[in-house]
Amino acid sequence: MKNYYKLMTFLLITFSTACTKNSPNEEIAKAEMMLKKGRYQEASITLKNVIQSQPTHLKARELLGLTYLNQGHYLAAQKELLKAKDVLSAEGTIALAETHLWLEEYESIQKLGINADDSLKDELEIYKAVALLRSLDAETAINMLRKLERSSSEAISLIAKAYIYTMNEEPQKALELLNSQIIPIKDSPLTLQLKFTVESFIDDYEKAISTGKQLLSLRPADYKIKTQLATALINAGEFDQAKPIVEQLLQLSANQPYFNQLKGTILISEKNFESAAHYLDKAIKNGRTNQVTRLFSAISHYQLGNYEQAYQNLSAIITTLPEEHFARRLYTSIQLKLGYTQDGIDTLNTMTSLGQDDLIYIVETSRLLVQKNELSEAKRLLNKIDSQEIADASMLKNIGLLKLLTGDGGVSELERNLNASIDSKNSFYLLLVAYTESKEYEKAFQLIEKHLSGDKDAIKRLNARGFVQRVSGDIDSAKQTYKELTKLDPTNFDGNLFFIEQSIRKNELKEAANRLSETLKIYPLSTRLLMRSFQVHRLMDNIKPAIFQLENAQLKSEEPRYALLYAAALLLDNQYKTVIDYLESKQQTLETLPKYWMLLGDAYSKQDNYNDAREALAEWRRREPSISSYTQSIQLEEIEGNYLQAEQLISEAKRKLGASITFDLLGARLKLLQGKNKEASVIYEKLPETAKQSLIGQLIKGRLAFVNGDYKTTIAIIEPQYNSAPSRELALLMFSSLIKLKQNERVIGFTEAHLANLPSDTKVRLLFANYLLEKEPKRAIKHYSFLVQNEKTDSPLVLNNLAWLLNKENMPSEALNYIEKAATSVPNNPNILSTYGAVLSSLSQHEKAIEKSRSAFLLSNNNADIALEYIKILAKGGRKTEAKQIASTIIPVTAAQEAQLNQVKQQFQL
Repeated sequence: MKNYYKLMTFLLITFSTACTKNSPNEEIAKAEMMLKKGRYQEASITLKNVIQSQPTHLKARELLGLTYLNQGHYLAAQKELLKAKDVLSAEGTIALAETHLWLEEYESIQKLGINADDSLKDELEIYKAVALLRSLDAETAINMLRKLERSSSEAISLIAKAYIYTMNEEPQKALELLNSQIIPIKDSPLTLQLKFTVESFIDDYEKAISTGKQLLSLRPADYKIKTQLATALINAGEFDQAKPIVEQLLQLSANQPYFNQLKGTILISEKNFESAAHYLDKAIKNGRTNQVTRLFSAISHYQLGNYEQAYQNLSAIITTLPEEHFARRLYTSIQLKLGYTQDGIDTLNTMTSLGQDDLIYIVETSRLLVQKNELSEAKRLLNKIDSQEIADASMLKNIGLLKLLTGDGGVSELERNLNASIDSKNSFYLLLVAYTESKEYEKAFQLIEKHLSGDKDAIKRLNARGFVQRVSGDIDSAKQTYKELTKLDPTNFDGNLFFIEQSIRKNELKEAANRLSETLKIYPLSTRLLMRSFQVHRLMDNIKPAIFQLENAQLKSEEPRYALLYAAALLLDNQYKTVIDYLESKQQTLETLPKYWMLLGDAYSKQDNYNDAREALAEWRRREPSISSYTQSIQLEEIEGNYLQAEQLISEAKRKLGASITFDLLGARLKLLQGKNKEASVIYEKLPETAKQSLIGQLIKGRLAFVNGDYKTTIAIIEPQYNSAPSRELALLMFSSLIKLKQNERVIGFTEAHLANLPSDTKVRLLFANYLLEKEPKRAIKHYSFLVQNEKTDSPLVLNNLAWLLNKENMPSEALNYIEKAATSVPNNPNILSTYGAVLSSLSQHEKAIEKSRSAFLLSNNNADIALEYIKILAKGGRKTEAKQIASTIIPVTAAQEAQLNQVKQQFQL
């Protein structure tokens, strides 16, 4: 069909050419008439027919060029006018100058000249002056314009003056001249363009739009004019008028950055933030990274809850914005939502003129600060509000609540709020809380009696009274009130919870657990009761009943929170396989929730399934890019020793989330683990004092002291941290430092206490057992035995050492089992074979013992310790001659070995 229409168009043109009997000059005359009447399409067809029959007809080409120019097709116009250049009329030369100007070929304009009267020459000179101005040769341009001020054409003179006024930053004077009746402005694109520019500059968008429309009527295909007109319409808030023009521009170039910015701006006005973000991000991607585009993109992403993208856009421009720019308020909110609390506070502190006009912003920002527990900063911000000037009940309630949360009163605001909305249940209870927080208990009781006095309010009244009595510390009165309450309503939640809490305070955990169980029958989906039950059962060292309650809750409700609570409880009960199976069965309903992937990743990690853990944590990061999600992934790579990957994750986190002290701390720690101590020290020294005092900050400081050989300082730093929050890493630093200081009693005392508290700390236990092997062998048996009994995989080293110790303690029968396992695991290890021989020798299995010991000796390359054991076994087996021969070959390495050799020779008379 498409080809059919192309063919028909071709046939029509051919037919009209073939049928015409007019001469070329007659056809040109017809085309000139069409051109004057604005019938450009017909004129261009007629002229093309002439050119087809006579390609060298330059007059026809000039007219075709003028036709294209009047439509705004500058490139096509330039092409035809250049072909007719040798015969161009004065008007044609000026038209060619316009095409050069539009195409920004400024030097080409300077080469043009005409033989005509002064007014036409001066019109061409205006184009030349404007070209110089746009090519940033302002000095030459203004000299030309000053000459043109003296033009014989009053219109040219006034246009030149208008340009000079514009260059001198006197736009109003320029407009006065351009609006004078002397200049035929409606027919001059150059003059209209100047007028449009000046009107836009002074923000007179109504007049600029009118001028832009006039200009577009002269050059309807000019996309620059369309772009300028669309911009003016958007600046004037005329989005509906701008929309079709922008659509035309995007059809012309779908990826053009500014067109995408305009489209995004229109979509923001329509509150279509998702589509707006798409177009604005495309504009940024394609190079439009100015303040406006990034700001609008940030607003769109903020509205969509994409705070990371909003943060990245604002971070790129925030330092270029004035201190009081509204974007700084937005930036603070985003920083606080992302958890960059200190950064948000720092931004907030740069804004000095917050006042009543910023009321909504102050309240919202204070709320975010309260959520981040930055109460002093929230209080400081709230103090900028003069609540006496506020009459709106909702705003008074918000301010009162925030002041209440920050410990800064709030009573007067909440009293006024209640008076303005007396039927509001929330307002009543907020004021009641405010009275109790400020210890105005009598006022609280008066409030209850005033608002809850009728019989129908009896339960509410008792609830409120019990609350005030409990908070005031009058527990006996509260007990009587809650007894009365539960008598009226045995299922009352607050009454039952009060007696549950009383049982917990008295450490009557069994009673509390029973009450919780009964109350959960009434409120099986109360997360408060479910969590309290879990806490109580955990204190009782039996969380199975609480897990059963959570299991029932998730079966009764499809709300994701119950499934996630159940999975978290299973995880705390070390049921890692069950957690994984359960979560995988729930993937279809839970996979959109970041916490699902967090729990799954944690369960995989606990099973040492790091590959699946890595994938789950990556999905958590994708769905919820946050400090927590990145930190867990970084720690996983650290566990596996993938330090480069961990550092890459830190870099990625900083790109997505911005600078963070947490990532700097993790970066310093990774440098230490890689032995890059100087780099770690440089990062650490740049940290703020608060970061240095954090747990990880102190850990880094302690490690730096340790690598520098300052073990006393290491202990002084690490010990308080360990006492506050015991961990394997802190214990290792303490253990290693005490050994370095040769404080044997402290090594044993500290490590025994640590392992009693954290019995599953395999790494410390193994190091401690190896330490005791030399210092106090008897005590080492307990720890090696624990490792053998509790580790999933047998360690040949542990089995060997345990067998050796048991044999020394005259328990060869027990030792045999362990050494056999070790030998099966590692058949040709000389140390294991040596111990095996010693155990068999103690059991009087001399031939087998000699065989194992000989193999050990040969494999050890004459190791002195193994040779000494071999000599003993030979002697015990009645082979003194061989023993004597081996003894003669031993070359002791240490004094202890020499003493031991002499002792063996004497013992067995060798």
